[in-house]
Amino acid sequence: MTGGIGAVAGGVSGSTATVALSLASAAIWGTSDFVGGIAARRLPSPAVVTLAHSLSLALLISLALIHGSTRPDTQSAVYGALAGVACGTGVMVLYKALALGGMGLTAAVSGVLAAVMPVIWAFATEGLPRAPQLAGIVLAGVAIWMIASAPGSPSSKQAILLGAAAGGSFGCLYIFLKLAGRGGVLWPLACSRMASTTLAAAVTWIGMRRAGRAKIDSRAKLPWPGWAVLGLIAIAGVFDASGNTFYTIATRLGRLDIAAVLSSLYPASTILLAAVLLKERTTLSQTAGMALALVAVVLISV
Repeated sequence: MTGGIGAVAGGVSGSTATVALSLASAAIWGTSDFVGGIAARRLPSPAVVTLAHSLSLALLISLALIHGSTRPDTQSAVYGALAGVACGTGVMVLYKALALGGMGLTAAVSGVLAAVMPVIWAFATEGLPRAPQLAGIVLAGVAIWMIASAPGSPSSKQAILLGAAAGGSFGCLYIFLKLAGRGGVLWPLACSRMASTTLAAAVTWIGMRRAGRAKIDSRAKLPWPGWAVLGLIAIAGVFDASGNTFYTIATRLGRLDIAAVLSSLYPASTILLAAVLLKERTTLSQTAGMALALVAVVLISV
């Protein structure tokens, strides 16, 4: 994997590669959220995360063994595990918000907070970026809010709290993946996925135990979702792991703040897929946010 990164950096500048990989990560993450959200209509969200992340864990370990990647040091493995806990927590909190009907406000709050946290971290550890990039980061933050906000979103304390929890989790994910990536890519990501799978499996088991106690002479069982839903879960798992991989490589080649802000544009691809496949209409604010995001990308790429 290290050789591959060197080849990328040799072909194009690190900054250009960071922008391209971050945008690819956003598109892939958004697609994963779309198909995972559909699967969560048939299965509890912790179960969806458990199945999806188990598959991607097997994929990451297989790729690491085939590639012969160097095993990470203890520090990288720990950061990878922390990234997994943050990832699993953030995804399950977002699904909780979806179930409660507060997704619009939650997504807007979480998207901005997820981008702000690594930006502050990068400013403190890497210094300020150039003026055009700084302007692009600010515009991207506004674009994330506009894209994620949905009409009629309930302005409730619960939605804001869920958004803050999810955003804090994803912000930590961005930072921990950056730190874990110093020791490689595939094995730290496998450590991350192992932690998120374990967390989601534990939450699923606890939920089933509680459901079992609520029934008389009956054990709670997960319903058979069907092969189509399992296929969606598989796609969600593979795409999520791929997005994490692209993002981690992007942070190895360039600045954390740029990679995190551009990757946080992932709601745009979710909304576009919903518009094309589910015939959901985008709002004027969302369309304007996507246009503003393009301006931000240009400024960050200068």
